[in-house]
Amino acid sequence: MAISAEMVRELREKTGAGMMDCKRALEETGGDFEKAANLLRQKGVAVAAKRESKATNEGTIGAFAGNKVGALVELACETDFVARTDEFQKLASDLAAIEAAPETDPNADLLNMPHPSDPSRTVADAINDLIGKLGEKIVLKRAAKVTADTGAVGVYVHTGGKIGVLVELACESDAAASKEEVAELARDIAMQIAWGSPQSIRREELPAEVVEQEKEVYRQRAINEGKPEAALEKIVSGRLEKFYSEVVLLDQPFIRDANITVGELVKKTGEALGENIEVRRFERFRVGE
Repeated sequence: MAISAEMVRELREKTGAGMMDCKRALEETGGDFEKAANLLRQKGVAVAAKRESKATNEGTIGAFAGNKVGALVELACETDFVARTDEFQKLASDLAAIEAAPETDPNADLLNMPHPSDPSRTVADAINDLIGKLGEKIVLKRAAKVTADTGAVGVYVHTGGKIGVLVELACESDAAASKEEVAELARDIAMQIAWGSPQSIRREELPAEVVEQEKEVYRQRAINEGKPEAALEKIVSGRLEKFYSEVVLLDQPFIRDANITVGELVKKTGEALGENIEVRRFERFRVGE
């Protein structure tokens, strides 16, 4: 059977595979469209199995920002070249949108979810299709979803898709949550988290052993510097404050105005709206971590 250019084009549109791969698949299956599509899918699975041992240290963060919901996914691959392709970037964005969908259980395995472009196929199938097309191992490493019942969700992606952040702000009323000031605060704090990489939102959320370890390090350093015993407690306290300003979100200097802390910014915004605003949780993804 003669393989027409139109047949190749239709198969390429359906599968996303390369023109020559589509032509060969049609030739091998005698022009049977469905068999050719299945052959291309099998090729993706075969390539995935062959490259299973390859390291996936590159990739991108896909993000979705919607009405009171946000999602992040880390999609990993072998090289930055593949990570920057339109197909790879689109798949990452699609997966974030699937993760954010109301029907997606946050505890469910995203790989087993149906893909919107073809509900009869799963996210894992879509990944294998792209593996077959791009010829690299591709892995969905992690996903996160944040929903704000009364509040706002901030989403920020930085450095060419290498860092992504979700943050949830809680308000006392829907009226305040719908204000642009709250949305802007959520975006700013998401950017802050991308830049500052905090370990916790509040001081009391830091593990006690981490704080005690820091105290001991500062105490020994002060002793080694020959500081008097009577001054040790004050020195340790001062250095601990600096530590908090580096690793605790609300104690960090605000990225847009270092004269105030993030905690002071949150309080100031809440007071202007006559509300209490709380930073409830955040997720920070960095490719390769």
